[in-house]
Formats: sequence, structure tokens, C-alpha cells
Amino acid sequence: MLSKRLGSILQRLDCSGRVADIGSDHGLFVRACAEQGSPRPIAVEVARGPYSQSLAQAGQSREPMDVRFGYGLDPLQPAEVHTVVMAGMGGETIMEILGHSAGKRCSFPLWFFQPMTRHVKLRRYLSEIGFSILEEWIVWEGQRPYLTVQAVPIEQPWPVQLTRWYPDFGEEEYMIVGPGLLLNPTHAVHQFFQHNLQGLKSCFARIPEAHRRIRQTMQQDIFLWEKVIQCHLQYSQWHR
Repeated sequence: MLSKRLGSILQRLDCSGRVADIGSDHGLFVRACAEQGSPRPIAVEVARGPYSQSLAQAGQSREPMDVRFGYGLDPLQPAEVHTVVMAGMGGETIMEILGHSAGKRCSFPLWFFQPMTRHVKLRRYLSEIGFSILEEWIVWEGQRPYLTVQAVPIEQPWPVQLTRWYPDFGEEEYMIVGPGLLLNPTHAVHQFFQHNLQGLKSCFARIPEAHRRIRQTMQQDIFLWEKVIQCHLQYSQWHR
């Protein structure tokens, strides 16, 4: 059984195209892609244990899948797949892999990223290398939220809805909050925004009065998320 967070990616995949999962771990996701119709999807793994697990999944799959050993995108040929998935790793690891394969990354038309850390840093990096975010969403598993970013290696202008519903926001706010999340009217996203605000408020309450600069910065962050929540609520109500 796929986890809820991986299942949310599978639901959005066009399995008529070939898929590669970088850091495939147990290989379950690639097996699910194969059995949903993706032509010979590819599991890529750099660790021997997970690589062996992926091979075992390939042996049990009803449909053919490839399992390759290597780092990042190295085992892939340019334009060999339509969609690349990178889930379950830190944002900095994702950036390292993208930077390592700058020559071929634009040959893959569609990407799904599910970073465990450094969401803001990853968004900024994607913008720097010419990627555009198409969609973002949140999946909750227990008490933990998981972010997924769908992107393309093509520079595109910001959607006009952003300036309409978030008139006081600019690129920096988009990077911090997520342009795709701002335009995602689901309750899960609103919960995520509330989660971030409550976390900031809890941290702020523990900062001593003497640390004025830190408190001022955190107050600005709290104000931002309060504004995000207010605007997002209006946007969500309009889309009901």
C-alpha cells in the first residue's frame, strides 16, 4: 500500500508517459505507476538496500518496470522519461541532484517534488534555474503535513490570480508561502497555514524580551501568516 502522500502524486500523474522515481526506496511507487499504465517506469536508487527492495518489487509487479543503480539523474538518458518524481528527501538533496545534472534536467517535461525540509529554499532555487511551479498541495498524515510541488522547466509569469487575491504580496512572499498553495483553496492548505502561524506564535512566546531584534523579525513573520490566512480564506470562500 502506498502512503497517502505518495498516493496523492500517483493520482495526478499522467501514466501514459514514462515516469522515473529518484530515490525509489522500496520501489512501491514505481510498481504502482507500472500497474496503472506507465510504460516501463524507472526506479533509481543509490543505496544498496533499497535498490534490492526495488528489484524485489519489479519481480512481483504485474507490469514491467526498470530498476537502476546510481546517483540522482545519472542513470537516466536525456528525454528518456516524461515525468520525474523526487519524494521523501530533503530540499537540499533535491537541489544538489538538480545542480549535478544541469545539462539534462530540462529534457524532462514534468516534475513532482516532495521535500521533507527546506521548502522555501527549494522554491527559490527552482525559480533561479528557470523552473515554474504549476501546483502545490498539502497532504496530512497524522499530525504531519507534507508539501508536494509540481513544476516544469520553463519560465512562466505568475498567475494573474495571485495579484488579484494577494495584492500586497510579491515574489518574496510567494517563495515563503508557496504560489501554488496560495491558489489552492482546500481545507488541508488552510490547516497548514494555521499550523505555521501557531508554531511561530509558540516560538515567539518563548523569546526573552531582551532579544528585541529576534522578536521584531518573528512579529513580522506572524503578521505575514496572519495576512496569508485572511486572504486565503477569502479566496477559498469565493471558490466554494
